[in-house]
Amino acid sequence: MRRRRNRTLLLLVLVILVLMVAALFILPRFAAGPAPTATPTPAFLQSIVIAAQTIPRGAIITESDVTLRGWPVEVLPEGAFTDTKAVIGKVARVDIPRQKPIVPEDLAAAPAEAARRGSEAALFIPPGKVAFAFPVDEAAAVAFNLAPGDKVDVLVTFALIQTKPLADGEIYHRPLDEDLARRLIALGVEPPAAAQTALMDPTQRVAHRVSQLVLQNVEVLTVGTFEAPQRPQPTPVATPAPGPTPAPTPTPRPRQQFIVLLVSQQDALVLQWLRESGAVVDFALRNPTDNQLVRTDPVTLESLIERLGITLPPANNFDLLLDNTPGCPDQFAREPCR
Repeated sequence: MRRRRNRTLLLLVLVILVLMVAALFILPRFAAGPAPTATPTPAFLQSIVIAAQTIPRGAIITESDVTLRGWPVEVLPEGAFTDTKAVIGKVARVDIPRQKPIVPEDLAAAPAEAARRGSEAALFIPPGKVAFAFPVDEAAAVAFNLAPGDKVDVLVTFALIQTKPLADGEIYHRPLDEDLARRLIALGVEPPAAAQTALMDPTQRVAHRVSQLVLQNVEVLTVGTFEAPQRPQPTPVATPAPGPTPAPTPTPRPRQQFIVLLVSQQDALVLQWLRESGAVVDFALRNPTDNQLVRTDPVTLESLIERLGITLPPANNFDLLLDNTPGCPDQFAREPCR
């Protein structure tokens, strides 16, 4: 009887020990809750690369500069990167603010890579276009209000002369300088002699100025100032001087403003011809949403007289005598002449 009790007590102790050991392994799992699982990105979000901190222009992007973030697919930036490795090691072309999605336009190749593969500007020339530089001044460049990405129209003015040779027996018309003839007559020269003197040289040609719109909706790539390189100057021979030699004043190098346009190869030839011919070229700024191509008529003196309805004055034998005395140096300045 006593052995049965001891056996039962031993079994009870073993059961209690087993329960205690099981409790040591099971209870902590229930206290900690279910094991965490990775939260999947919702279907309406796309993980893209953004700036983890502000990246200054010219900085080489490192792993700590970027991170991934879910972005609504409806407003996903065009060209956004989905892998941080695609941007690490690249150079920030512009200042990239914190939390901004990084796109290809924000990046440039590494300096060593860019040196091997040409200029950065060439990457922004679309296929079928070339970049053509044209010198401009304040008037031609819309008072320097042009910026990259603007659209302009190209206006040109040049003079035409008659070059047709004379046929046998044809008499070339010698135009008369009527203003000179009137002045000679006012000085007492007889009218026939004044007219003979005022006949223009028959070898001269009368120039006819014409203005026209030649190119439309041309995109501006860049606008900048070019500084001519400094040419080496010969070293002057030193000569003894009684006093200290003053330092030479550096001569400022000329600076030229240029506008770089994106045009087709054929239009580049048009601009090159206009530049080399000495024509007057101006640029008219367009609204960015206006892509309409228009047809224009050339403007000449005759067309202006007809369009504006100007009545030509009759030929007179008199004219105004301008006061060119020292007290009135400028004919358009009224106050000094009073």
